[in-house]
Amino acid sequence: MHDCGLTQQQAADAVGISRRMLSYYLSGSKPIPETVWLACKGWQAEQREAQHKPRRHRTAHSGVTMATRA
Repeated sequence: MHDCGLTQQQAADAVGISRRMLSYYLSGSKPIPETVWLACKGWQAEQREAQHKPRRHRTAHSGVTMATRA
């Protein structure tokens, strides 16, 4: 959450839990279930992949699709 610059609400929404449950996990008052941990790791992996995936766009003059890095 902190490494990605997410608010608690954004982080909770990203993995499908309530902000209150996220708060419990962050404070240590409840253990993080393995399913939530895996959801977090999967979300991070998707974000890293999206950052390194070339975007495709059309050039204005030729209509040719070109790949660019984000």
